[in-house]
Amino acid sequence: MTPTHTIHGCNRRFCLAIVVLLLLAGRAPAAEVMLPGDEQEPFIRLAESLASSEEVKRLDFAWIAVSEMAREYETILQDSATAKPHKHSSRYKLARWRQATTGFVAELHWLRERVSYSGDIRVHVEAGQLVTLLVDNRPIVISGPEPSNSRLMQQRIFNTYCELYDCSDILDAPPAPTITVSQPGKGAWVLAQRRGARYQTPDGLTFLFSSLSDRATKEALCEQVATELRTLAATLREARAGGFELDWEKIAVQPLPNSGTSYLLLNGKGEYLRQSLPALERTQALSKGLLAWTRRMVEEQAPGTAVIQADQLLRPPTR
Repeated sequence: MTPTHTIHGCNRRFCLAIVVLLLLAGRAPAAEVMLPGDEQEPFIRLAESLASSEEVKRLDFAWIAVSEMAREYETILQDSATAKPHKHSSRYKLARWRQATTGFVAELHWLRERVSYSGDIRVHVEAGQLVTLLVDNRPIVISGPEPSNSRLMQQRIFNTYCELYDCSDILDAPPAPTITVSQPGKGAWVLAQRRGARYQTPDGLTFLFSSLSDRATKEALCEQVATELRTLAATLREARAGGFELDWEKIAVQPLPNSGTSYLLLNGKGEYLRQSLPALERTQALSKGLLAWTRRMVEEQAPGTAVIQADQLLRPPTR
């Protein structure tokens, strides 16, 4: 039997498990999602690159992939435990499915153990889409129980692997599709006695300031926030078209740890998009009123009105 790989005297399987758990625990969102047209490409490119890479990379990829598959099937098994079909035939089918799935999960756990001892791990991409692992010539297709599960699972595998290894070459080419954002033109200042100053955009955003001092800085901030809100609306519209759930009570712009950029949380499942919205993230400007304006832009593709108490945008936020 081939000895277990070790890292500085540590059992490699155990060390990798600890690293993966720490990465998952330290990551704020649960699963990065991608918009229609690019959702599988990074994962497929990674798999293609691993076909000719060194053994240790294929071993780590296989361990992560099989672990994620086991977790995905265990989750759907747990969810199915409360299902109580009315028809006898449906209950029988569910029982058969649960029995088969339980056996498959046990096989995945066995295969994960085998990965650590195998001297022959290969990665194949069939027809440009289907990724297959071969562990000692035993094939297993990397997929989840449902298409949507598979997509998110593959992204988690990709994210976790790329926390361990540099994936910049895979991420850099080819570029992701760009989102077309309509810009209606610059806003204008409206002055009123004893009512401060207002900066209004053509698409219904009104920024209220107590004074007109430092006018250029305030105008630049208003235009940046307005541009990012339009980008936010266009991004959410694309995400919804791609089948992702939008929970307007959960949508938020947050800093992405250790990246210098931000992410856009889509729902309570933790699904997110890596999206650079520095003004919205820095100023925490995404209030309920602005979310309502954004929602109308997403669902009706028509601007509404929103009023922002903009003096607070000039102050550093407290977290």
